[in-house]
Amino acid sequence: MSDTPLPCRAKQAADEHHPSRRLSTRATGQCLSGAHACIQKLDRVEKAQGQSIVLHFTNGTTHECDILVGADGIHSTARKLVLGEDDPAASPRNTGMWTTMTLQPYVTAQASIGKDVINFEDPHEHSWIGRGTFLMHNLLGNGELVQLVIAAREKEAEGSDRWVRTVSADDIRKLYQNWPPYLSKAVDALLCQQPEQSAMYLWEHNLPARTYISGPICIMGDAVHATTPWQGSGGGMSLEDSLVLSMLLGHIRRPRTQRIIESSRGTAAILTGAGGDADEYLNELGTLLRRWDFILDVDMEKHTKEAVDMMDQLKREGAA
Repeated sequence: MSDTPLPCRAKQAADEHHPSRRLSTRATGQCLSGAHACIQKLDRVEKAQGQSIVLHFTNGTTHECDILVGADGIHSTARKLVLGEDDPAASPRNTGMWTTMTLQPYVTAQASIGKDVINFEDPHEHSWIGRGTFLMHNLLGNGELVQLVIAAREKEAEGSDRWVRTVSADDIRKLYQNWPPYLSKAVDALLCQQPEQSAMYLWEHNLPARTYISGPICIMGDAVHATTPWQGSGGGMSLEDSLVLSMLLGHIRRPRTQRIIESSRGTAAILTGAGGDADEYLNELGTLLRRWDFILDVDMEKHTKEAVDMMDQLKREGAA
């Protein structure tokens, strides 16, 4: 692989008729129209009389319930309850990759990067793959804004407990100094306007959960399969979880959701030029795009039917 960043280009227009798009719209609408919820951080769980459990929150309040669905994100307490505090997979891990971004007016970004790659009449998302660095830009706000995202690998941070870092303008300039002049100048003009800015590290559950369920407690979403954003599918996996949420999570959802973690990790290596097989993908970009096939081509009706069929089978076995 050469030191010259390789451009990747993908059509940005969203397919409003895609099943996952419709699902996202419906689910979001239902959430927004629901009753206001009071969010508290879970501290511990105790068994109560009968089959119920008592949830203890960090503000001192309690709540009794029969079933706990742990959707408490990457910092999940419920995950530790399901797997056990000492399980190596109970906590997420810092990948050592960090990212920061900026939103710039369309005219400003276009003047800096160029009309051939930032064009409202031909909207595409562009990714520039460097050696240990990455740059992406796309259109937002009906074409009025351009989002620019940069990412870099920091080997020393891998496995650390750091969630954020401060990155200086000089740090950014140094990372992109060997890129083509028009790109390094664009990074300087659009992302180095402040002496320093905040960046966040990318975390993931690098060790898969052996189960998604323990007694009356199950986990879903980022609490169980937090992934890096390289394939833009972490939120989508959580929406899919909600469709088949039941005692079948471990049987139906585990293989697919764990696969996205591994695939996104591999995509990060490719998009930052760090993977051993990066050249193979980059020499034939069509093979890179096929990494999204298993995400986009899922048949959710079939996927949900498998869950229902398995539930029926378990009921029959329980009644026998």
